[in-house]
Amino acid sequence: PLVYHSDSQDYAAAIYLSPDLPFNMGTSFWCSKTGGCRRPPNNPLENKPLLDTRTVYNDYSILNSDAWTLVDRVGSVYNRLVLWDAQLIHSASEYGDTERLVHLFFFNVKR
Repeated sequence: PLVYHSDSQDYAAAIYLSPDLPFNMGTSFWCSKTGGCRRPPNNPLENKPLLDTRTVYNDYSILNSDAWTLVDRVGSVYNRLVLWDAQLIHSASEYGDTERLVHLFFFNVKR
């Protein structure tokens, strides 16, 4: 199953390394239907301190698409580098019968 999640680092990046991969096997970005968040509610950019994180992330929501609204989708184009705010809620767009090779990077910015 797809796993709807965010990461703790500042940024994430992916390079799609499978040639001839269907474009729909890229990365998707989501908004929570229950909390209206694109990041965890405790993230300063969300400014929803009274919203419990378990409202957004729970045993049901992390595995079910009906808990989310699609915001954006990046197609899996061979050798494409995609960089995003790692705390944005995201998932693989789709899994298929084809193997999906992706090199992932995670990093923080010194403040």
